[in-house]
Amino acid sequence: CPWSDHCDSDRKDQKLVTVLSGMNSRLMRKLIDGGVATYDRLAKLTPNQVTKRFDLGQDRANKIHLNAQAWHTNKPLLKAKVKLPPVRQTIIYYDIETYGETLYLHGLFIDNGKKTEVRQFAAQAIEDEEKILIELLSFLSLHPDAVIYTWTTFEDGWMSSMAERYPKHEKVISRMLKQFVDLKEVVKEALVLPVTTFSIKEVAPVFGFKWRAEDAGGSNSEAWYDEWLNTKDKDFFTKILHYNEDDVIAMHVIMTELREMLRRKST
Repeated sequence: CPWSDHCDSDRKDQKLVTVLSGMNSRLMRKLIDGGVATYDRLAKLTPNQVTKRFDLGQDRANKIHLNAQAWHTNKPLLKAKVKLPPVRQTIIYYDIETYGETLYLHGLFIDNGKKTEVRQFAAQAIEDEEKILIELLSFLSLHPDAVIYTWTTFEDGWMSSMAERYPKHEKVISRMLKQFVDLKEVVKEALVLPVTTFSIKEVAPVFGFKWRAEDAGGSNSEAWYDEWLNTKDKDFFTKILHYNEDDVIAMHVIMTELREMLRRKST
């Protein structure tokens, strides 16, 4: 819909219950007709009041009410305990950048519990795709017990396609894929957030994180790489590296905050 951006902005400005997750059009209409058009009003009710007033099951009422509280306070709220790797276990946050059918950049943020570092394996030309894949696999072979967090399953799909494209690396890639964990699903299980989607571009700002580039995004990174290939202007390549680095740092920030919320809850 050409008006979707305007409507999204408008419903957030008006604090409408339509921003809440777990809603459908029937329930939205029931809430609005019942005098609870905003999440502020919904948050002031108790879960039991929501159940009785709108004829909902207790579990669904609890979820909707907690989501309203997250939006009302503009803070992440813990809803369930999740199992995370021990602090001393190496954690790697992994993000890739692609251009058409080419995977041209692997970005890693490594946290071994004592220190952190960022590593990037970038193809300055399309024909370097296998070269940087080998460099990545060689580096990861040093961390066979690490948990590798991605955001969504985008990386899974691409690495599976790399195994088909370069069969001689299939065994090593298969081992790598077994280390993958989708951090987005972990966050969805553990937290209620004041977001309309679980895109990392929406989730990370809840925890105070900002990307350096105002126009940061996957499609723009493709455009920047196209400009790099055509002009060899280093500014475009630097922008790509910064964007990729921000993506993996964003995951680290989210995980750090989640750990702290779980720690506070346990004490």
